[in-house]
Amino acid sequence: MLLCIVIALTCHQVCSILPHSLSQECTTLLDQYGPVIIQKILNKESPDTICAQLKVCGQRQPQPVDSENGASECVICQYITSKVYGYLSEPVTEEHIAEALVKVCDVLPGAARVACESLLDSWSGDIVAFILAKEQPDVICRQLHACSA
Repeated sequence: MLLCIVIALTCHQVCSILPHSLSQECTTLLDQYGPVIIQKILNKESPDTICAQLKVCGQRQPQPVDSENGASECVICQYITSKVYGYLSEPVTEEHIAEALVKVCDVLPGAARVACESLLDSWSGDIVAFILAKEQPDVICRQLHACSA
């Protein structure tokens, strides 16, 4: 029973870190199918199998990650930097930041994960330097030109 509660809380945490449009959809899906999803996880069924069995796969078209105005790049940058700060504890070192950077993209689905990993390939060194300087996520993303001023 405790494991079911932990799985449910973890699922809701994942929903809460997604961009708003996906967060609402994720929460609705959990409200509707939560107990079934938890049982399938406990039965060690794969995410693809669970998705197909619940007939929720392919219902929404993936949104492009890179929009013409860069809004998605800005959202992903802010997600990355905010999550890294959430993973860190004192004392903050380059090694701790690098370990946190490895974790941030793992919970994202498909195209968002690819975009996150791509941005980290380009910016990880800069992000480490900014975090060591204790810059805030919005400042970091403006400095990286991911977000407009």
